[in-house]
Amino acid sequence: MARKFDMISGSWKDPDRKKKIIWKGKEEEILKAYKEGKSDSYICCYVIGCTSRWMYKLIEIDSEFAELIEHGKELSKCWWDDQGRNGMRTRGFNSSLYSLFMVNRFGWNNTKGEVKTDSKVTLESPVLNKLTDGLIDKLLENA
Repeated sequence: MARKFDMISGSWKDPDRKKKIIWKGKEEEILKAYKEGKSDSYICCYVIGCTSRWMYKLIEIDSEFAELIEHGKELSKCWWDDQGRNGMRTRGFNSSLYSLFMVNRFGWNNTKGEVKTDSKVTLESPVLNKLTDGLIDKLLENA
């Protein structure tokens, strides 16, 4: 980020200064959108008004902004976890699509799942563990 000399004001200007402060005052709006499960792209386009490339650059140079975005991403992940948990109790829930979405969006690994033959089910997948939340044990007790 090279500073440029402004001939009109007679001072050195930081060309990225406006970009650095464009998110100030939007912290609550950013967190609200993340609480609704919104993506980084949504935050960039509709809340902050910037590109994804610029946002990731800003994360590198502004620790306060980076902390805000990190917290927001956790809020978004919690929202999606809740959707999965609530969806498991719903008849028409598309668990395959949800699982695929979570793998792609949050990097979850759902490739390792084991079923033992002694009528106990052992789940080794973080996706399945989060989705079931004790539901499988209740089903096995009633079987």
